[in-house]
Amino acid sequence: MRFIELISERGMEDAFENKYAAVMTTSIHFYDHTAHNYMRAVCEDLNMKYVDAISLDIIDMMEEERRREMTVFAESFFKAIREQSATSRLFAPLTFRDFAHQPTEPKTRIDTRDKKVLVLTDAYDSNTNLRKMI
Repeated sequence: MRFIELISERGMEDAFENKYAAVMTTSIHFYDHTAHNYMRAVCEDLNMKYVDAISLDIIDMMEEERRREMTVFAESFFKAIREQSATSRLFAPLTFRDFAHQPTEPKTRIDTRDKKVLVLTDAYDSNTNLRKMI
């Protein structure tokens, strides 16, 4: 995550533009699709050419069939680069809107039935839209 933040903080987005990307994750195969979608969106935001993703477990190196899958994955990725394959976007680009939230009192209150509402944030600046909404 920090690496992705540093790309923007240092204005290095252009270094990634039109480069081919593939994602390899290691996990216990729990919500891997979420990580793959996130990384694909990051790659697309950087105008990279996203090819594919594979999810692995460390034990997969011990299984011949999984090693074969990794080899096929890598070969497909290198082939896409070599042949300059066309890629498609799955996610719409991020769009930023410049607006200032002006909080107002609600017309009606929601009955929480004696339940408490907890909002956690790391937004310290009270002049941000997030803090104004909270």
